[in-house]
Amino acid sequence: MQFQNNNVHLNQDFLYFASDTGKMPTGVEQPMSKASGNAQSNLAFDKGLIKLTVPDAGETKISVYDCLGREIASLLDRSVSAGSHTVVLNESGLKRGVYFVRMEHGGAASVAKFQCTR
Repeated sequence: MQFQNNNVHLNQDFLYFASDTGKMPTGVEQPMSKASGNAQSNLAFDKGLIKLTVPDAGETKISVYDCLGREIASLLDRSVSAGSHTVVLNESGLKRGVYFVRMEHGGAASVAKFQCTR
C-alpha cells in the first residue's frame, strides 16, 4: 500500500502479493497430481512459449486466466500425442499484469504463473 496525503492507494504490487498468498480467490485451481502411475504432466512458461510434457496421448486443454480467474484465451483444446510439445502465446493483446496458464490432461491439471510486463 502506498500512503500519500493521508489517502490509501492500492498499487499493482499489492494485488500480486494478495493473489500469491492464496487468500484471494482467483478461480484457478491449484495443480493436482495424477492419481495413477508415476508419470505426470509437466507445464512451464518461458518467454512466450508454453512447454508441456504429457506421459500419454489424450485430450489436452491449455487456457490463460487473469488474476481474477477469468479465462482470457484458450490456446489448445485437442488430442495430443505423448511427449514434449510447445505452444506459442502471443502476449501482444495482454495488458500488464500477472496471468496463469492452466493445462488439463488425463484428469489432472497443472498451473504456471507468468507476468506480462509490456
